[in-house]
Amino acid sequence: MSAVHRYQQGGSATARASLWTPARLRRLDGLLAPAWKLIHWILCSRVAVPLRLWLCHRFHRQLMQLDGMAGKTFYLAQIPDARFRAGAARAPVLHYWLLGRYLELSLVPGFHVRSYRLAHPEIPRGTDPLLHALDAGALPNPAARASKPHGIPHRAALLIDHGRGGGSTRFLQIYEQRLRSEGYALVHARRAGGPAPLLVVEPSQGPVRWINPFEDEDGFAVLVRELGVMHCVVNHVIDLPQVIFSWLPRFAVQQGVTYEVLLHDYYLVCPRVNLVEASRRYCGIAAASECRTCLAKGRPRLAGIDPLQWREDARALLAGAARVVAPGLDLAQRLVPFFPDIAIEVYEPEHDTQLIPERRLRIGCDEPLRLLVIGALNLPKGYDVLLALARIAAAHRAPVRFTLLGSSEHDTRLRAAGVRVHGRYREADLGALIADSGAHAAFFPAIWPETWSFTLSAALHAGLPVIAFDHGAIAQRLRRMQRGTLLPTRLSDDPDALLRAMMQFRTDRCGSVPTAAVDAAEVCDVASHV
Repeated sequence: MSAVHRYQQGGSATARASLWTPARLRRLDGLLAPAWKLIHWILCSRVAVPLRLWLCHRFHRQLMQLDGMAGKTFYLAQIPDARFRAGAARAPVLHYWLLGRYLELSLVPGFHVRSYRLAHPEIPRGTDPLLHALDAGALPNPAARASKPHGIPHRAALLIDHGRGGGSTRFLQIYEQRLRSEGYALVHARRAGGPAPLLVVEPSQGPVRWINPFEDEDGFAVLVRELGVMHCVVNHVIDLPQVIFSWLPRFAVQQGVTYEVLLHDYYLVCPRVNLVEASRRYCGIAAASECRTCLAKGRPRLAGIDPLQWREDARALLAGAARVVAPGLDLAQRLVPFFPDIAIEVYEPEHDTQLIPERRLRIGCDEPLRLLVIGALNLPKGYDVLLALARIAAAHRAPVRFTLLGSSEHDTRLRAAGVRVHGRYREADLGALIADSGAHAAFFPAIWPETWSFTLSAALHAGLPVIAFDHGAIAQRLRRMQRGTLLPTRLSDDPDALLRAMMQFRTDRCGSVPTAAVDAAEVCDVASHV
């Protein structure tokens, strides 16, 4: 029996569902196995019958709502371990409620938990994403979709996306325009949540289907032919098995289809996507010997990876592609030494020529410099840099104020250092939030070389002056536009010198420096104005 499944049931949400967010649970590998075992015991043990009955009574309303829309076969397919899958099969909805929702498993094909969270940052803590979507009328209607007439497209492109959302998914949405102009009908395939590499395939018409192509290659081949797929677009290979490097070129040849790979970071050089080491420093694309040592210090899944073999396998994937695409020239240039025989095409998702001019900035002499950091702030994006800078600024009582328009890996520490943390926001509200922030300039503290940066685009569209470290696509774009202030990358490790650079930026834009700020604003020629 083919493992290609159709979902045609009728259907009638996501911020942090609890303290244990999905990202945190994925990091704490040591807690996952006990969590799976505990839920398995609750569902299967005779001793736990009273507890099961109490849980069903306690959450009766929520479980009944979820049961009405549950695709239980789909839910179980996301659990690769046969024992735990058998346990979950005893009560799939209860299993989802107790564990699955925290791991971004979904009960409904076509409902992507992480994407829904990103689109609805206002969802209260503890609210289930599916229930929120149900109340908001935002759930997909598989029955109506399946009832639409659908034929085999003449020439379809299968878009394989990782499902993490963010800038790479946004790039793919823009890239779709190119594919349509080339005559392709688009079929979306997004990786489902959970540990199993399950693809949820969503044609423009017809039922949503799901399949693990690595376990059921024949079924996937049948599906590709049914949908008229002639071309595959791989929007990152992260969260897919490493076998994808050799599997996809072979599958494409056997089925007579072409494929292309969209690059967004350095994953094909090193499984540490942003090239940030366990020591919390950017490695600069280290030699393979150093890379091997670094990986050994990481998570268990990284420890056994041979970086030389990884890069050779990645080269084979790229060599078989009809097209390899990067969003910016900086990324393409950095990858050339590792894949010298691969032609990497640059496809910029936006046009920097259609921007308003940079504001002419004047700061009052007794006014603090107000800096705005935009977007989710993790370690590669510059969390440590902002935290150290805010702490040193507070210690010196320097006339500078920081606002993070987004969330971070530890909001409490940033707030304690004096950073105003706005929290998550809707993408559609970003322009208005920047305008209302009262910021003098936008600061991009990323310690890795960004490969495009849509948040930079938002700052430029608002006319904000930009301060950033001199590397990656951000620096390349600013140089090309002849705007912004670029700082030496070494300042990311030197908060004192970085503060002096910020004070120099302020001094250059006000009539004089207040007496109280002189010590913190010693002039140091560390910044270059592009």
